[in-house]
Amino acid sequence: MSNGLEIISGVNDTLVINVNGIAKTYTFSPGSYSASELVQELNDKLNADNMAVSILDGNLNLAQNDGLSMNLLGGNLSRDLFFSYSEGTADEDTDNKGISIQKGITADDTLVLDMPNCTGTELGMPGLNISTAETASNAIQSIKNAITITSAYRARMGAYQNRLEHTLSNVQNYAENLTASESRIRDADIAKEMTELIKNRIIAEAGIAVLAQANALPQSILKLLM
Repeated sequence: MSNGLEIISGVNDTLVINVNGIAKTYTFSPGSYSASELVQELNDKLNADNMAVSILDGNLNLAQNDGLSMNLLGGNLSRDLFFSYSEGTADEDTDNKGISIQKGITADDTLVLDMPNCTGTELGMPGLNISTAETASNAIQSIKNAITITSAYRARMGAYQNRLEHTLSNVQNYAENLTASESRIRDADIAKEMTELIKNRIIAEAGIAVLAQANALPQSILKLLM
């Protein structure tokens, strides 16, 4: 991120963030940004919801410090930013740290699955009240927000599944190639062995024929003398 980023309208200009159970979409101005300018542009949009962006160890750090829950859902800009996350200490989630899966042959070749919490409270529906027209309207909006959040979570799970299936396919191909290589090394070459067998048989039969002729010659001489 030290080299900055170019934001292109309709390509990588949006972020979708779940702020306290409400999915919010933020659209950023197109242009070429240095790292510091990008941080400023992000903060101009996110500060209104008590979120702040900073650079930490070369990565962008998205923090929410007012005790509300916050989770990055997606948006076409998210794939270019590679946020690390820091939620507010008043509501820090210490149980949901994601699942780390070993997907390669090296120790650091892992995939961390950020498993979302899809309870009613996390989706912004701790309890729906439909006793009046106003509360019913609010309940409908809460349900719409929950559907948006759930759809984003499903898309994330689908992306995880695609990556794992791709990794599985690569591992299966690797195992198949390894087995074939071992077979070529360990197993006999049938064609070569058959050729060697036929050659040895011809040599043996030729030797027997020569020996038979050698034994027949003295017998012929003895018959002439008799």
